[in-house]
This record gives sequence, C-alpha cells and structure tokens, in this order.
Amino acid sequence: MRGSFTGSVANRIIFWIILFSCAVSASITVVQFYSEHQGHRREVEDRLADIQRTSLNSIRRALWIQDQDQLQTLTEGIQTSGDVAYAAVIENGITRAQSGARPDSKGLVRKTPIEFTYRGEEITIGELEIVVDVGMAQERMVLLALRMLGTNLAITLAVAIFIYFIFARLVTRHVRAIAGQLSAMGSGDLGKPIVLKRSPGPLRDGEGDELDLLVSAFNGLRERLRISQRNVEKGRDELKASERRYRAILDEMIDTYYRTDIHGVITMVTPSVRDLLGWSVQEAMGKRAVDFYADSAGHDHFLKTFREGGGSVRAFEAAMRHRDGHVVWVSTTARIYRDEEGGIAGIEGIARDITAQRRAADAVRSSRNQLRLVADSVPALIMFVDRDLKIRFANRTVGEWVGRSLAGLIGAQLQSIIKREWIERMQPHWDAVLAGETQMIADSFPTADGTLRSLDLRLVPHLQAEDRVDGFFVLGIDTTDRFMLEERLRQSQKMESVGQLTGGVAHDFNNLLGVILGNVEFLIEDEDLSAEERLKLLGAIQRAGERGARLTRQLLAFSRMQPLEPQALALGQDLSEFVSMLRPTIGDAVTVKVEAMPDLWLCLADRGLLELALLNLTLNARDAMPDGGEVRITISNADLTKEAAAQRVGVSAGRYVMISVSDSGKGIAPELQHQVFEPFFTTKDIGRGTGLGLSMVYGFVSQSGGQVTLESEQGVGTTVRLYLPEAGDMIERPEAPAVGMVKPEAPIHERVLLVEDDADLRQLAAAMLHRLGYQVTLAHDGPSALEILGNGAAPDIILTDVRLPHGLLGPDVVRVARENHADIRAIYMTGFAEPGQLGEDELEEGDVLIKKPFRSEDIARALGRMPG
Repeated sequence: MRGSFTGSVANRIIFWIILFSCAVSASITVVQFYSEHQGHRREVEDRLADIQRTSLNSIRRALWIQDQDQLQTLTEGIQTSGDVAYAAVIENGITRAQSGARPDSKGLVRKTPIEFTYRGEEITIGELEIVVDVGMAQERMVLLALRMLGTNLAITLAVAIFIYFIFARLVTRHVRAIAGQLSAMGSGDLGKPIVLKRSPGPLRDGEGDELDLLVSAFNGLRERLRISQRNVEKGRDELKASERRYRAILDEMIDTYYRTDIHGVITMVTPSVRDLLGWSVQEAMGKRAVDFYADSAGHDHFLKTFREGGGSVRAFEAAMRHRDGHVVWVSTTARIYRDEEGGIAGIEGIARDITAQRRAADAVRSSRNQLRLVADSVPALIMFVDRDLKIRFANRTVGEWVGRSLAGLIGAQLQSIIKREWIERMQPHWDAVLAGETQMIADSFPTADGTLRSLDLRLVPHLQAEDRVDGFFVLGIDTTDRFMLEERLRQSQKMESVGQLTGGVAHDFNNLLGVILGNVEFLIEDEDLSAEERLKLLGAIQRAGERGARLTRQLLAFSRMQPLEPQALALGQDLSEFVSMLRPTIGDAVTVKVEAMPDLWLCLADRGLLELALLNLTLNARDAMPDGGEVRITISNADLTKEAAAQRVGVSAGRYVMISVSDSGKGIAPELQHQVFEPFFTTKDIGRGTGLGLSMVYGFVSQSGGQVTLESEQGVGTTVRLYLPEAGDMIERPEAPAVGMVKPEAPIHERVLLVEDDADLRQLAAAMLHRLGYQVTLAHDGPSALEILGNGAAPDIILTDVRLPHGLLGPDVVRVARENHADIRAIYMTGFAEPGQLGEDELEEGDVLIKKPFRSEDIARALGRMPG
C-alpha cells in the first residue's frame, strides 16, 4: 500500500501533518521550558530576598563592631542555603568574610548595600554579594523539555498514521478512480459517466458527501462539454461558411482591403487592387506598402499621422503610382491589428480611389478662387450672412469699407461691423430677409473713416428645401459718385434747357425793354402829356417790369441746384403764363395748346421743378416732330379714390391733378418704352440728348407723391401723363396786392438801417420807407453799417441785402447788431437763388426774406408780417 500511494495527496497530507505537529510540539515544549525557567528564577529571587531579610541585620551589626567570627559564621550560613554557590561581605573593596566558590558558568549575582544608622544618619558601611549557581537547575529543565517533546512527537506520529490510512481509504482511491476515467476521455469521445464503487457508511446521508458532489459536478461538466462539442462543430461549419461569404464580399468590394505585417509587407489584399493600382493579387502580395506611393515622403507622412492617431488613421489622402505610371489619389482608413496573443501583427485598412473627387475639389477650389477674384474685382460690397448673423463670405470691398481684413471679417458677427445706432435701423430688414423677403435699402452709411456715403443695398434670402432660409446675400453699390455725376448731368440738362429757353426769353425781354424805354422816352420828351396819359404810360412800364421780374424768377428757378419747396398751385393760370414763355423757345413750326377743365383742384408741387419738367416734355415733343406739329397740354382732375383705379395708374388711392402732354410725332418703339425713364437712356441721336430729361421728370413726380405714365404708338405720337396729388386744405399763395392795399402806420420812433450796395436801389428803397413813415439811415456796405452802429445808432429794424461787398454779408451785420441790441428785427433782400444763399428755413424767428425786384407794397407787407 505504501508504494501505491507514493507521491499521492495522502503522503503530502501526512507530511504536512507531521511537520505541523512537530512544530506545535516544539512550540509547546519551548513554552513549557520558558515557564519552568521563569518559575525557578522567581523561586531563587524569593530565596535571596528571604536571606537578605533574615541575615542582613545581623551582618550589619557584626560589620559595624568588626566581629570577624560572626561575619564568617553568617556568610557560611548564607552559602549553605538553597542553590547559593558563593557569599561574601565586602567593606571598602576589602572582602571581610566569604564562603563557597564562584561558579564557572554565569550565575545569578545579587549585591546588596549594608547601611547603618548612626546619630540619625544613614551610612553605607559595606556590601553583601550573593551568587546563585543556576546551571544545575537549567540541566534539570532541559531534561524535562526533552521528555515533553518526545511524548508530543509520539502522539503526533500516531495520529498522522491513522489519518493517512483513513484518507487513503475514503478519499485517495476514489480520486484516482475519477482521474483515471477523466484521463480516458478523448477529444472526440467523452466516455461514460463517472460511477464510484463505495460502500455505505454510517455517516453518509441520502444526498451524498463531497465525493458524490464532485462526481456529480464532473458528470454535469461532461454533459455540458458534450453539448458544447456539438455547438463547436456547428459553429466551425458556420465559421467556414462565414469565411467564404467574407471572402466573396472582399473579392467583390470596389474599395481595396489590405493587410501588412509589422515590416510593411503586403500579406493580404483584395482583387480590387487591380482596378486601383493595376496589380493582380499575386503581384501585390509580398510587395512593400511604400513601393505603391508616388513619393516615399507620402508614406512617411502616413506613418507619422498613424502614430499620432494612436494606431489608426481616417481618410488619409496620398498620391500613389499606378502600374502604368500615372498618379492615383487614394484615401486610406487604417488601424493596427493584433495576433492571437495580443501583440501587434501589422496594419489593416481600406483604400479608395478619390482621383475624380480630388479633381472635382480642385475644380471647386479653382472656381472659388475665381469667384473670390471676381468678387474682389467688383466695385460693390458682397457678403453672405447666415441665420445667426455671422459673416461667412465677404469681398475685399467690404473689408475696405469697414476697415477690417478679410480674415477678421469671416466668422464675425454682422453687428460688430456696424455702429449701434445703425443696428436698430437695419434690424427690421434683417428680420424680414430671414423671413424670406428680399429687401431694397437706399441710405447713407458711415465708412471706416466716419465719412457718410450713399449705398444701395439689396438683401436676398438664401432659400433651401421647404423654403427654409439659412442666410442671405448682401449686394451693396456705392452710389455717392453716381449721384454726384447724375446731379451734374441733371444740372447740365437743366442748363441745356435754359440755353434753349434763353432765346425765347431774350426775345420777350427785348419786347419788355422796348415797352419800358419807349414809354420813358415819351414821359421825358413830351411835357404836354396829361395826367391820365402819363398814368397809362407808367402803368405800361410797371406791367413790363413785373413781367420781366417773373421771367427772371423763372430763369433762376431753372438754374438753381437745391430742391424747391412744394406749394399749392393753380395750374390753369400758372401754366398759361409759362406756355407763353415757351412759344419762342420751341419755334414757330410747333403749336402749343393748353386745355384746362373748369374747377381745377389745387395741386401740391414745386413750381420750378414742375415748369422744368414741362419744359423737358415740350422739348422732347418738339424733337419728335422735326417737321412741325402740335403739342397739347391738358389739365384735369383725376379722382382715384377707388383702389382699383389707383392701382391701374400705380399710385395710392386719392385725388390728383393730371397733366397730359401729347404730341403727334413719330412715337417710341414698344420694346423701348420700358426704358424711357431710365437715367442716360435716350432715343435721340448721339450728342443731341443726355438721357436725363424723362428720368428727371419721373424722379420729380415720384418725390412729389405722384406717378408718370407713358403711352406711345409709332407713327401716331406719344402722351405723357403726370399725376400730382391734390393740395387738400393748403391755399394758393396770394398775388402781391395793388399799390395802396398795405400801408402800415409806422410810429415816429421806428428807425430803419438800410444796407444796400446799389446806389439807385438804395435811394429807391429809402424813398419807399420814407413814404411808409419810417426814419431811415443809409449804409452802402457791411463795414459802413457797423460804423454807424458803433457810433451809437440803435435802429429798430435792419433792411439789408443778403450779398454785400467788402467781406461782410447781411446776416453778419444783423448778428453784430444783435450782440448789443437783441430785439432788433431784420428784413433780408435777395435777387439770387444759388446754393449757400439765405433761405426761409434759415431765418431766425421774426425775420423776413423778400426777393428782388420788389415794390413798396412788398416792403409794406414784410413790415406788416414782423412782430412789433
């Protein structure tokens, strides 16, 4: 049996039991030995203490009295008690008595001082030394420990042998049986279930013990292994089928799948590599990946990117060389793959031909560059702004306008390039365009240096699917220079018109001068004229002068550049006078007829611009009839209060006065009629028109709140209709009253300082003022007026020409006078209409402006309007 269990678990168990028992026995023996040793030591200590207690007093007295015999006797008595080997009494280093011999081995030494009380003072007179021999006691304890150790080892051995046989009987043989049956199981045959031949025992219950549970677990494991074996076989078949499908997929892939080892050598590649690079699978296998790159630097860059990506790379683009030599652009997504032990085996990835995409991207990039070049070359502001009002595109002009670089513009908020006060004005337009509505804005905007410039903005929404707006385009055109040019051309057109008008006006003026000079000649030479005849001649002179004044005002209105104020006009009377002035201008070949319906409404318009518009229309009509013809001007009321009627004309519903100018000329071709109101468009020959006549007419009527329509038929003629809004509650400015109607009573203390550089006019105005009852002081220029004021003069009223010689103007004189007399009133006289002259809107409260030529009635009316 011993041989059959060599190396068994039972042997190892017995070995460890014996080893453990020996260790326990040794530990117990050591503990017992230590306990005995300590007990013996305490016994010796107690004996020494007893000796000191019983003998020390006697030794003290004998030593004090130097009784040598008594000291020897006491010392021998101490040495003979117990295990004491040596005792001695020592005085001042001299042994006075001793007994026994010191042991060779180290003994227990106890030295006790001997003290004596003499006269109340403790005196050390010697020392008692006792040495105990502990060797013999230790030998006895060692023998005792050995007997205890032997006994414990014998008991431990007996118990181990018993356990050995019990374990071998109950456990080891069954474990060997189980191991034998398990060893008989093969990879393909799991054998039969394990069954142990065991006899029933008194302590085994129906559920079995641990060996039964172990056998049951092994049999359950065997059954699970059998099931798993069937599943593995099934899985192996499915894996083979999956591998076939996987291979088929790889073989049919358009993209190329590949694998390399850790040295970069191709170990696997799909057949699509032939389409990608022109190599077959067999030819590609074994080649290095770097050999396929058009430049080895591309492969180095791939490896660098791969490492920086932590062992992976996505959509890495590189140029590779096709077998026939041309370059193929390839996008690679790759990663490391590992072997069964987890080590890095190489790189696997998918390569895709992106040559066409690269060419398309290059084309798009080139197109973008061209777009950028075109956008930067266009003298307009071009931007694209997204829904969050971030600038996504801007051309160079935008950067120059706002004073930023393009890099600083792209991605910036639109609000960041616009001043706060302009954001509030633009926000409604931004909201509207993001809601899908195109916005047209014409306004003045500040540039980077703060200069205001006119800008025409067009905001166009960028519509996506389902009419979703993801931003808007901005197109801005700087119209400042164009407006200045148009204004110059408009003025040129006006001057051209004035030039054409000058001939007729000169003819009328010559007639007027003839009437004046002739009647003056009669008055001077014929002293026999009666008062009635003289009054008729003076009336003719007065009428001629008034007509000349109207002609002058009309010429000034034509030539002035600033806009005139609209006023209520009675067109029937006003246009009849204007047409009489036109007749010499348009020539005898063209007849002008004016028809005005009765009860015309007053219209609201600028008189000067209306007359200029009619002049342009009449001249156009004349040019359309080179062989002569008829121009018909018709004035009528137009009730367009109904919405439908107003929409047909293109105006808001309301009441209008309509002026129709018709000719019997050659007409305008239908394809050109929609362009006639555009600036610089003309149907006349080169050099015969600026193309601004009708555009000026259109602009004037539109700003007046009206509309212009045109109808034309070739060979029949053209009709242009102007719709001007009714003046409503406004009243027409009354004509100047006749002589004697206004003659204010001036208090005798009212003093007038008259400042006029023309001597005749100065004397005439002074006479008018004297006639009205005012005291008058005369000055011929600004410095002379200031000199009069400096000498203490304090006029109540200053009547001054606006333009004066020698550097001081009329307003300057008034301003200096009011520094000392703030209540001085002022009447300004002017005969000009150029820009920069004093206008009605520049007068201080209470001041009055009258225009030359004037009569005493005009001065009287001006004095009557002034607060007294």
